[in-house]
Amino acid sequence: MPIVSIIAIIRLPRIAGYVGIGCSLVLAGVAIGDITGTPGVAIIEGIVAVSALFISIATFAGRSHN
Repeated sequence: MPIVSIIAIIRLPRIAGYVGIGCSLVLAGVAIGDITGTPGVAIIEGIVAVSALFISIATFAGRSHN
């Protein structure tokens, strides 16, 4: 997933925010799947997913100022 997102952002920088949101949702899904097996890791993955989502949303705010 990271390689696909990096290639997509390099080829089409306009979609960087959307790719970031998609990747954060995928990571959130992985975190939900890990809750039963490794809850500590799932919490960290969830925190990273929420942080990535906020950063992706911030890219839209930065683009609207240009």
